[in-house]
Amino acid sequence: MESGLHGERARAGRVRTARALSGRVRRARGRRLGLALLAVAALAGAPGGAGCASRDAAQGVLQQHEGTPGAEAVAVARLPDWDAVLAEAPADPARYLELAAREFETGRRGRALALAEAARALAVADPGLRARAEALARAARTDPASSQGARRGRRAERALAAALAHYRRGALERALAELEGTSGSETGDPEARRLLAAVHLGLAGRALAQGQHERAAAHLWAAADAHATARQPQLYRELARLARRRALAAELAGSAAQARAALLEAFIAAPDEPETLLLLSSRPHAGPGAVPERARAAWQALLLRAHPESAAAHYLLARAAIARAQEPEQARRIAEEFGARHPGAPVLAAELHSLAAERASEHAAREAVAARRELERLLAEAQRARIDLESELGGATAPPAGDRRRTTRAAREAGAGARAGRRAATRGTEPRIPGAVSALAAASQSR
Repeated sequence: MESGLHGERARAGRVRTARALSGRVRRARGRRLGLALLAVAALAGAPGGAGCASRDAAQGVLQQHEGTPGAEAVAVARLPDWDAVLAEAPADPARYLELAAREFETGRRGRALALAEAARALAVADPGLRARAEALARAARTDPASSQGARRGRRAERALAAALAHYRRGALERALAELEGTSGSETGDPEARRLLAAVHLGLAGRALAQGQHERAAAHLWAAADAHATARQPQLYRELARLARRRALAAELAGSAAQARAALLEAFIAAPDEPETLLLLSSRPHAGPGAVPERARAAWQALLLRAHPESAAAHYLLARAAIARAQEPEQARRIAEEFGARHPGAPVLAAELHSLAAERASEHAAREAVAARRELERLLAEAQRARIDLESELGGATAPPAGDRRRTTRAAREAGAGARAGRRAATRGTEPRIPGAVSALAAASQSR
């Protein structure tokens, strides 16, 4: 009873604290806004009944201050949402270039670089679009130049010094709140941007250690947007790996649309990775989360062109060869050759063996149907042959109609004479032999 009363008091205290912090947030500005929001968000995640109430309050405050410097400190960095634009034509380089230009204009150069590289990889048949994508990628690799002669204000100096101190102590959330509460990261201050990228990278590593993959990916994208030093191939490959992991989790959960969106993000992060290209080219062309056949063909062509000797490329070729195989033994040999050539890809080898087994089952089913039809044909032929044989045998043994009548009459007369002889014998008199002989002679003549 006491424990229940204590829990109720604790929840009521958290609710009062949440309301007080919400009021402070409404009055806060600048860097203090980020710190106050951090406190509210931490309270919102506390266990117990007060968590929901304080979470609602925090969400309302966040929505009220959306876009205000400092409010981004506690909002879970949002992952890119490109699936809505790319769903109908996920392999159209023009759409990727359009998205890249949009991200570049908003200052998200890390995302702009990834989109421009994806557009360049797909624009094989359009040299003009490929050239524009390369130019945009070059511009996105660098940071905007800081204004010449621009001096950092006293407030920005203090915020930068405080953020650096928090960063060195490992208080990454506090450092992020200080940096997001200043305008240094928006005016091209290279030092502020570099520190902001380092903070996001640190938060990404911490989220990975805690198994929070979506949050880690969001911080990695933010780091790439913050400073050019973070726009390295290793970062984009890690983003692609995390996106593929999310795609697998979504597929297992039955959300095919989310799986497709995650795979598109993986392709944008690293458009030349064979694992991503193989997963995209293997997506269904109908149903939820499907991709058009034209897009699948484009990704297959990109995979075969960029990595012709990879296990993924050989898997695509082997899969097509198994589909064309006429005999089950031929399909089985193709799967075994792939396994021997790529021992490090047991999953793909098992998939090929499964396809070969399906082909063998289909072949066996077709053979069973053909055998049943052949048996029915042979039975029908045997039936016709039996009928013909019976008709032939019946015609050869039956005498003509006249002969049959004469034979029947002679047989009756012979039978009558035999009966008369038996009666005479029983009476002790001699039988009338001439009648009996004449009847048998007539019967013999008729034969």
